[in-house]
Amino acid sequence: MDIESTFLHGDALNVAQAEAVAQRVKALPFQNAAKTFAESIKQINHLLALPFYLVIHFQRRHEETIASFDVLLGDINNTLEIAKGGGDRKRVDDLLRARLEQFSTDELIRRGQADYRQILEHMSSIRSGVFDLQRSAVVWAWTAFEVFVTDVWVATVNTVPHFAWKGISKQSDQQQSSKMISIHLLAKYRFDLRHRLGSALRQRFRFKNVDAICDAYATAFPKMGIENVFQSSSLLFLEATRHVIVHQAGRADDEYRRRTHSSVPEGELVPLTLADIRTWVNTTIAVADQLLAILTVSLEEHASNHATPQSVV
Repeated sequence: MDIESTFLHGDALNVAQAEAVAQRVKALPFQNAAKTFAESIKQINHLLALPFYLVIHFQRRHEETIASFDVLLGDINNTLEIAKGGGDRKRVDDLLRARLEQFSTDELIRRGQADYRQILEHMSSIRSGVFDLQRSAVVWAWTAFEVFVTDVWVATVNTVPHFAWKGISKQSDQQQSSKMISIHLLAKYRFDLRHRLGSALRQRFRFKNVDAICDAYATAFPKMGIENVFQSSSLLFLEATRHVIVHQAGRADDEYRRRTHSSVPEGELVPLTLADIRTWVNTTIAVADQLLAILTVSLEEHASNHATPQSVV
């Protein structure tokens, strides 16, 4: 059993999948976004596992202390000689090493899990600290996902501007006016938006919640059905929970209750478990994978359709 990837019976995040998604990306515009997202998932996993890692560390130290006493007292005459500057120190080191090798990683994790649950059950201050770490992980997870979908949207529109233009041109005059680019912004890009339209339009779209993300993708990439990728209750819970953590110190408000159909009384702390976080974050990884797959195919088709034909000799 690997401590790095397993804690509390598999409540770890699917880091391997996130890394695999990043490694599969061949389209240059998406590589940095995918790599950054995968790194964030790995860091969030470390944050969530930190308390358990500490318990395992001190469990190991405890075993080393007990083993040292057993070895030294079991060969007391040699120990006294070592204390006087003589004795066989190598024999003690060999015995101690052999004793510690009896404690496998599996055994350490098993004992660590039991100790960890005892600590959380009986020490409210530590329990509160662990809960705060979990809430921080939720905020970080949504932020990483928001940044990822924003960067991918910008990169796609920069690469294929007419994707966005087709969608925006079908909107009403009022909707189109909200997408207008100011002369000052044009000047910033030296009046050349051939590969910068996504960057220029970025401020005209919102990516702060699931509905806004769906709207941005449906507008820029109509008929692709990309917005359906984001139709997940796990994404909704992640976004809504992040919102109350940041804006309501983690306490349920009317909007949270309405959107999630939660029975948590208004003003009470929203419950949060590692299993919840694992489900939500692993969903963002799956959504990222689907999103990149769809857009990569679209970019490849566009490149194929607009390839310059080679002259026939």
